[in-house]
Amino acid sequence: MQRLYAWMKQRPPGMLQTVIVDAQASSSVDSTSLPMLTHVIENLRKQNVRFYLSSLIGPVRDTLMNSSLRDYVQQGHVFSTIHDAVTYVDEGVHSRVDIAAQSNPAKRHSRTPEE
Repeated sequence: MQRLYAWMKQRPPGMLQTVIVDAQASSSVDSTSLPMLTHVIENLRKQNVRFYLSSLIGPVRDTLMNSSLRDYVQQGHVFSTIHDAVTYVDEGVHSRVDIAAQSNPAKRHSRTPEE
């Protein structure tokens, strides 16, 4: 995440709108990673930067779902693939809720027939 912050500092203020992290290569999350990830998400939110995760594998996804980030994961911030995340952002966050729902198992199961 240090590289992310260094990269952000090189950009004009307000230029960065979205960060997508492809977590496919991450096979686990340790106890120090969760508070750091929470801090990054909160820091980006304060700067009006949206943060999404993609390609979480089982152990990482399970750890996040059993942590304080559970609500964040269930609110449409995690995607099955980087392609889904980029499509979601490119086509308008609010117009592509169906992609987020497909990519988030908790969202998929909590949808009612009326949705």
